Amino acid sequence: ALAEELGATRDFARALARLRTALLENKLDIRSSEARDAARQVHEKLEAARHCQQDFEKFKTLLDRALHDNASVDDDANLKGQLQELCTMRRVKVPLSELRFTQLSISEYFYDRGSMSSEQPRALEETISELKANPALHKDSDNFILEGCIYKGEMRICFNRRLYCLKQALDPQELIRVHVYPLVNDIAFKGRQGGPVVMKLLDALRENTTDGEDVIVRRRHPRLASASTGTVGCLG
Repeated sequence: ALAEELGATRDFARALARLRTALLENKLDIRSSEARDAARQVHEKLEAARHCQQDFEKFKTLLDRALHDNASVDDDANLKGQLQELCTMRRVKVPLSELRFTQLSISEYFYDRGSMSSEQPRALEETISELKANPALHKDSDNFILEGCIYKGEMRICFNRRLYCLKQALDPQELIRVHVYPLVNDIAFKGRQGGPVVMKLLDALRENTTDGEDVIVRRRHPRLASASTGTVGCLG
């Protein structure tokens, strides 16, 4: 069931990217054949991805209107306006308690890919200790800006290790900076790890059966004995 759900979401994200290209980049009228084909595909994929519909209620209403045979200029403009809103990366601050994990488990180490050729392991506990000693650190360092998407009504985060450290160290109501990406499979919405953020998110969710409320820390020896120092500089 989970695989089917994620597969349907991928299909919808691809269809939405096609509609974005037709209406917003190529500026086609929804009444044109190319735009209507793209819109019908989005409608079909959203019907299949029913778990996503709660996040697209207004869009679905406007899409239905725009697909009527008697669609007007206003219907075209309203759909484009809503699509533009959906297809925009937003910078927001969200209470820590409202952020969910995407992975089922995480490593207990960061691996800092800096100037050295080898990966330098750094225990998550070190970062947690730093955050407890200096709670303002997450406000001062861009390394603690998280990335994610709204999926099934919840804010789901791709940087699971950083989210874990923040949750362990800070008050649940602390406001955390998040770059919220649209559920659109388009390179225009790539994150710091490269590739569209929505695809990274869906890949991470493949084995997650907890709905992101908690995460398992995998305990294992680091690949190198010495740990790097300084604020965490890797992704994850």
